[in-house]
Amino acid sequence: MRKLFTLKLFCLYFLFLGSIAILSSCQKIAGHSVGTAASGAGTGIGTIAVGASGTFIYQIGTGAVVTYNTPNVGFLIGTDTVRNVPATAIIATNPLNNDGFELVYSATTAGTFDAQGLLSTTTLNKQSTYGGQKVNITFQNTGSTAGSSLIGAGTIKGTFTGTMTDVSGANPVSVQGSFNITQ
Repeated sequence: MRKLFTLKLFCLYFLFLGSIAILSSCQKIAGHSVGTAASGAGTGIGTIAVGASGTFIYQIGTGAVVTYNTPNVGFLIGTDTVRNVPATAIIATNPLNNDGFELVYSATTAGTFDAQGLLSTTTLNKQSTYGGQKVNITFQNTGSTAGSSLIGAGTIKGTFTGTMTDVSGANPVSVQGSFNITQ
């Protein structure tokens, strides 16, 4: 069991590093800026309610609602290297079929922020540019564990909505979801 947990953390770490690289590159693409929307606690965005503890839920377009559960959901706390501010990456995976969803935003507090999403399944490979999604954090009480500057500890709850396209930039589709993660 310890070995599986270590493998999960290792995978989360590399997904987070990839998202930070993507965050950094978005500033360099013409017409894409990195910034936050107006802050506020809010009640959420989208129509998918926050689920039970240990869940990450999403829906692409009018497709099926997909739920990931603990232990395959988690978050990392790091730094947005473009703006030099704290950042959060929420990661949900299904190791049985290599599906995964990652949601990244430049904050570690409650509020509404620009976000970026990455989705990879056996049939979809979708992404959004930074700001292509909004995330509403209704509760975040997080920090890093003593042994790591990246592994998050605490609780995070919220909702998100936006648009994702194929990695090629084609076929835009709406996305929405929610999360409720304690680790």
